Amino acid sequence: MSRWIFLLILALTFVAGPSSADEAADLEQVVTSGSAKEQYTLGVRYIRGKGVDKDLAIAEKLLRAAAGQDHILAMTNLGIVIQHRTTARKEFVEATKWFRAAAEKGMAGGQYHLGQSYQHDKGVPRNYASAAEWYGKAAAQELPKAINALALLYRNGLGVEMDFAKAQELYRQAAKKGYSKAQYNLAIMTLKTAVTQSEYLTAAKLLQAAAVRNHRAAQYQLAKMYEQGEGVPWDHSRAWMWMKISADNGFKRAKAGLPVLVDKMGADELKLGEELLRDYKVKQKKKKSRKSSLDYGMKALTAPA
Repeated sequence: MSRWIFLLILALTFVAGPSSADEAADLEQVVTSGSAKEQYTLGVRYIRGKGVDKDLAIAEKLLRAAAGQDHILAMTNLGIVIQHRTTARKEFVEATKWFRAAAEKGMAGGQYHLGQSYQHDKGVPRNYASAAEWYGKAAAQELPKAINALALLYRNGLGVEMDFAKAQELYRQAAKKGYSKAQYNLAIMTLKTAVTQSEYLTAAKLLQAAAVRNHRAAQYQLAKMYEQGEGVPWDHSRAWMWMKISADNGFKRAKAGLPVLVDKMGADELKLGEELLRDYKVKQKKKKSRKSSLDYGMKALTAPA
C-alpha cells in the first residue's frame, strides 16, 4: 500500500469521513488515481465503518472506481451497495449488471448474487432456471450460501426437478461449512420425516449449531424441542434460555411463546434458565471464531442403540 493511502486511512481513523478540504482532496486522489486494490480496501472500510464512520455514499464512489478497473470483489460489493440503497427497478438493473460482470469473470459472490437477482426478479425478469445455473456455478466453488440457495430450489422444484434427496445433500454440504441457514434448513427437513430418537437428536444438534451462530428461528425451534422433550431431554430451563435469546433477537414466535413457557415453569427452573443465559453470554463473548461451538447438554446425549 502506498505511503499516502496509508496516511489517509490513518487520518480517517479519527474523523467522521473527510471533514476538511485536504482530506476531501486526498480521498478524491484515491478515487481518481489510486489502484483498484486501494480503492476497494478503503471502500470496504466505509461500508463496515472500520477505522472511519460508515458512509455508503463514499463507499459506493470508491467501489465504482475500483470496479471500473475490473476489480471483481469491488464489482460484487458495488452491486450489493446499490441494491441496499434503493427499491428502484433501474437501480436493480445496474446492480445486476455489476453482479453479472463479476460472475462472468468467475467470482463466486457475483454468481450467487446474480442467481439472487434471477430468483427474486431484481434487475432481470424472474427465471428460476437461470438462478439455478448461477447458484450451481457458485456452489461448485463451495460458496455455502449458494449451496443453500440451490438446495432450496431443489426442495421446491423451482427451475430444476424437485428432488428432496438432492436438496438434503446440498443442505448437508453447506451445513458442514458452518452456514447457519443450511443447518436450520437441514434440521427442519430432518424433523419433518423423523421417526427415531437418533433422527430427532440429529435435528437438535443441527439446530444448536445454527442457534449458537445467532439464527433466531433455530434458537426458537431448539427451545420448543427442549420444552416438549422432543429428541432431547425435557428441560424447561434450557427451553427458556433459547426462547429468551430468540425473543431478544426479535423473533416474533419466540416473543409470543416466552410468556406461555414461563407460566409452565417453577421458580427454580426460571432461576436456572437465567444462570444458563448468563453463562451462555459470557462464553459467546469469549468465542474466538464463528466456527466454535458451545455445549449446552448436547454432548451428553446419545441416541439409543
